[in-house]
Amino acid sequence: MIRLSRNLSIPHIHQLTHVSLQNQLVSFSSVHPTTLPKTVNIGESSKLVTSQPPIVAADPFSGEVKLTPIKILQHALVAVTITPLRLIALLILPAVGYGLLRFAMAGNKKHQQLGSPLPPSRSRFVSVIFKPLVRAWLFALGFHKIEVEGTKADQQEAPIIVANHISFTDPVLFVWQVLPSFVAKSDVAKLPIFGPIAKALQCVFVDRNANDSRKDTLTEINRRATSKGWPQLVIFPEGTTTNGHSLITFKSGAFQPGQPVQPAIIDYGKDTPYLNWIPGGKSGTWILMYLLTNPSTQARVRFQPVYNPSEEERSNPGLFANNVRGVMAKVMGASVTNHTYEDVILLAKASELGLPLSTVNMRMEEAKKMHRLNVQDMKQIVQRFRHIDTTGSGLITYEQFTEHLGLKPGKTVQTLFNLFDKDGSGMIDFKDIVIALAVI
Repeated sequence: MIRLSRNLSIPHIHQLTHVSLQNQLVSFSSVHPTTLPKTVNIGESSKLVTSQPPIVAADPFSGEVKLTPIKILQHALVAVTITPLRLIALLILPAVGYGLLRFAMAGNKKHQQLGSPLPPSRSRFVSVIFKPLVRAWLFALGFHKIEVEGTKADQQEAPIIVANHISFTDPVLFVWQVLPSFVAKSDVAKLPIFGPIAKALQCVFVDRNANDSRKDTLTEINRRATSKGWPQLVIFPEGTTTNGHSLITFKSGAFQPGQPVQPAIIDYGKDTPYLNWIPGGKSGTWILMYLLTNPSTQARVRFQPVYNPSEEERSNPGLFANNVRGVMAKVMGASVTNHTYEDVILLAKASELGLPLSTVNMRMEEAKKMHRLNVQDMKQIVQRFRHIDTTGSGLITYEQFTEHLGLKPGKTVQTLFNLFDKDGSGMIDFKDIVIALAVI
């Protein structure tokens, strides 16, 4: 079988003989029968754990909603009356916080250089001045009442808090409640106002361009989790935002130290559909304007009992992560899926190219296991598919299939096309193209 090169070029395809292609079809059909579904059976090869609900093919990145006429009228009234005052407060409060934090952090370069936690006196000062300011900022943003359920554990009980991730306001809720550290991109440290705030929170800064970025981050998380004096770390193990109806695959970083973690669940009640920040969905600007013009926005943080890992989970971070995800999903009443952050990258690429997000109907897990394709390979296939799909419909015809793949139309090529065109519509989709390229 002829496989694609790593750059996904298809040289000399037009020179393939009908005999060789026919042999490939016979070989392929014995492994991939014509009854292959067009949707991904995400849970098929997954080993479930007892605490975890069944894995389903739910889409964690869908859920577009529109404002009703009544809601539009409410937002319009707020926009001309209350929004200007909110904007003033939202600009003034960070500036005040910045000035106070500069004072609190004065002379602390030695501790930062040594990579040691803030002295207790400074930490208390930061907490006393910063928490009320953050709550005032949230109030100005429209969060007039925030429900908090359960009891937050202290750093000794659970050095790491793991939470679901819906919107860019999630970290702010935790700053008000916990005043924790986060894992943040190194660029954040250089931002005006927000950089000093992130430093005062003693965030773990990650340089994603560095070769040892992942290793260094895991080392620092482990150091913080096993040392005294540091604030708790809040980590969103999904690595991206979702619609709140599903939990995607948890990254194992928060579970590598093998320390107890406290699950926490965020939701925004009836406002959740308007605040979820998903690929191809509402922009950050749209969500901010919604908050500024919404009469009042709901929010709830639910702290769950501390999860103490077993010996098996300590030695297997993936199992630990999976079990914690299962516990959280049950409390949320949500499904779990095998989507990953890499799937978000593909969806973002599709959105960038003007393709419907539903076009990318193959998960990265399947691409890796079945076809040995990494995320860069798949991004190139998305780009190639967009080149073939000139209308941006998410489907391609037999003529487009043969023309852009350099195949000579004929009975054998038609048989290959029909293998994927199971409904006889004369059209095939992205997943079919991925498999076809792997076959060719």
